[in-house]
Amino acid sequence: SDLSLANDSGASNADGITNDGTVNVNGIDSDATWEYSINSGNWVAGTGSSFVVSGLDGQKTIQVRATDIAGNVSVASSSFTLDTSVSQPVLSLANDSGALSNDLLTNNGTVNVNGVDSDATWEYSINSGNWVAGTGSSFVVSGSDGLQSVQVRITDLAGNVLVSSPLGRKSTRLNSSH
Repeated sequence: SDLSLANDSGASNADGITNDGTVNVNGIDSDATWEYSINSGNWVAGTGSSFVVSGLDGQKTIQVRATDIAGNVSVASSSFTLDTSVSQPVLSLANDSGALSNDLLTNNGTVNVNGVDSDATWEYSINSGNWVAGTGSSFVVSGSDGLQSVQVRITDLAGNVLVSSPLGRKSTRLNSSH
């Protein structure tokens, strides 16, 4: 038998990183029965030509055992990384210079982006504009004074995407004359 991911969603279609735990089982004789085991767990009877690995994210080792009508047994194994989630980024002003330390009023448009997974890339959007590739751990909102709505979109290696709520769930007022 031959095992393959139904959707290797990682950076390449052969890196063994996926957000979809469906495993295809191919090459089983039509007169054979098969079962599978995940991470050396109990054997589970298989049906059809696939099964789904679920549960906690991380490295998964799978085995499929096929037994034909004559009692011949063949075993195939494979490993992959299941990654079904991406961490929520934390957005904050580098300097909330308003009257209160949390009023989201500032004369410095630097927005800090923290909590991005090490295998992820991020982009930002200002006032629902185009997404711009982010680098480092911050970006600068510039332009005219007034309400500025900022969001960050995270994409991890497995293809999971998360769009943040706007900063502080309310807009940031940029005031360069403050």
